[in-house]
Amino acid sequence: IVIDDLANKRHDCDILINQIHGINKSRYKNLINRNCDLLLGSKYIIMKSDFLKVRNNLIKTNSISYHNNVHVLFGLSDDSGLTIRFSKLLIENFKELKLYINVGKSFKYIEKLKSLSNQTNQINWTKNSFNVAEQMGKCNFAIGSPGMSTWERACLGIPSIQIGTSKSQLQIMNKLVKFGICKWLGHHQNLTNKEFITSFKEIFYDRKKRSEMKKQCLQAIDGQGTNRIVEYITKWVLAKITYLSKKRNIVILGAGIPGIFSALYLSKLYPNKNIHLVESTKEIGGLYKSIVDPVGGIFDKGMHIVYETLN
Repeated sequence: IVIDDLANKRHDCDILINQIHGINKSRYKNLINRNCDLLLGSKYIIMKSDFLKVRNNLIKTNSISYHNNVHVLFGLSDDSGLTIRFSKLLIENFKELKLYINVGKSFKYIEKLKSLSNQTNQINWTKNSFNVAEQMGKCNFAIGSPGMSTWERACLGIPSIQIGTSKSQLQIMNKLVKFGICKWLGHHQNLTNKEFITSFKEIFYDRKKRSEMKKQCLQAIDGQGTNRIVEYITKWVLAKITYLSKKRNIVILGAGIPGIFSALYLSKLYPNKNIHLVESTKEIGGLYKSIVDPVGGIFDKGMHIVYETLN
């Protein structure tokens, strides 16, 4: 399974997922193998289940009203300091706003944010929040940079102003803005403070425009992407198992942890089948290994995860 958002190189896989809104299968002509299944577009966007829960609650209670809460998120690190720049502009020019700001643990302008927050009662901020969906759900407008948060805002029906932090975002955002789910102001280095304030006024105070943008957001992203992918993969696996049930011999290439688990599972599922586990190296286990130190210590390595041991 491959998750891709560039469509610029060849992939050999069973299933390819591209979550970009409006992506067409023609983009993958000559880039995938013949039997590859494509899951394309915003209906397959993968996001935390929290957003679907908040979305359903907002729709059920119809609690997205025209209050003045604005969500601010320019990525969890925000190396360019855009959180400070645009939050300051908003509280200086729009006294009726309440800002809900989210930053990550690597945000290096935290002292400036604390100082700005101490000067006004317009700011509510959190650091490294694990429940961004709940925070977003309190807002009916947002500003920030493109990325996963673009889809999260849309899933909750939150109109937004998006400001670029990378040149790689330009092509995608120029296409995305045509779908009416956000206002794209381009790269932050080319955006003056005056232009930002003017654009914010034009959208924020235009209820008709915001209402239409909210409608487009809810239609474009329904938050069911993860469920659709899980359902598709489950059906795909079941189809493969059904196919294997008709074969006498089953060959598994690679005796890493997935290969070992698959061999064990299939041997229990089909006790009368011949399961062949093929490995090119002298040991099984793949990356999962132990090293015996000359002093006598034993160290585990591999699998690219951090975990605890009893030793």
